[in-house]
Amino acid sequence: MTETLLALLWRLSETDEPIFLWGRQAACHFGPAFDRLLASGVLQECPPATEWDPCVDCSCGADARIIQFREGASWALCPHDRHRDTRLEDHDLRSFQVHPDSLVGLIADALAQRKGLSLLMPGVWLIEPSEDPAAIVVVPSRGTLSQTGLEGMLREARSGDLLLLAPSIAATERLRFTRAGIRTAPLAATTSMSSVGLLTVTLPQMAVEADAHPALTVFRGARRVAWGDRQITLSDQPTRLLAALIEQAKTPRPHLTARDVEDVIYGSLAPTTARPGRDIVRELRDALTRGGLNRAEVGSLIRREGNRGWRLDCQGTMRVEP
Repeated sequence: MTETLLALLWRLSETDEPIFLWGRQAACHFGPAFDRLLASGVLQECPPATEWDPCVDCSCGADARIIQFREGASWALCPHDRHRDTRLEDHDLRSFQVHPDSLVGLIADALAQRKGLSLLMPGVWLIEPSEDPAAIVVVPSRGTLSQTGLEGMLREARSGDLLLLAPSIAATERLRFTRAGIRTAPLAATTSMSSVGLLTVTLPQMAVEADAHPALTVFRGARRVAWGDRQITLSDQPTRLLAALIEQAKTPRPHLTARDVEDVIYGSLAPTTARPGRDIVRELRDALTRGGLNRAEVGSLIRREGNRGWRLDCQGTMRVEP
């Protein structure tokens, strides 16, 4: 089965730029849709080729073969053996540069959100909605997608429901975005193109089982916290503090003062180098942020309420495991 033109473009866009579509690949896709992509700037035709690859098994040492027009056709000339000259079709001489930014622009157009399209960083586009709270990030390149800390940067740029459209990725790779509360969907599966080049985008809906109030669980022994699908590793003191906040939240007095925090961590024998309670709270908040939560989420989860101290504001179930 022939690969669709749009699927081919998304596959080519997974590599680093510049990206080229060769005439031999493109020939079977020539038509109204192809012409529309040329007119919209997704494809840009390059000058006709003047050189061709050397013969695969030729020992002449040439880097390329010169293309010459003769006998009503184009030929790639072999400098070593004229019998190995290759006749070329007209489309062999054509090539097209692919511009992923214009391709992403077609997604924004299909969603009627061209004005909400912005470039967060090279290769990462954000499409902000006008009404729906969900925002869309488009990352066509696998190299950009694999950059360390991308999920944290996305969360810093946009809180709330975030959908990432990208190349198909393995479950282990997808998990890093899931832990940051970012949904993912493959570009090729969510986009389609008509015979005249009109793009349609079909976005996946948020899973019904995705609880608006995720459960919060602290695993003391593993020094790990789970908040819904997000898994975050903590060091010893933040783990103990978060466990204490959960236990305190279930009492009539849900707050921990700075002195309470110090008692949780140090007991009655605080060392001379003991840090103030507020520094331990700050360490917990910073650890949760590094783990994929944005600062707004952390601030809403662990609230400071005047002289009463800090309390957890978690609407889901809370528990502490050994």
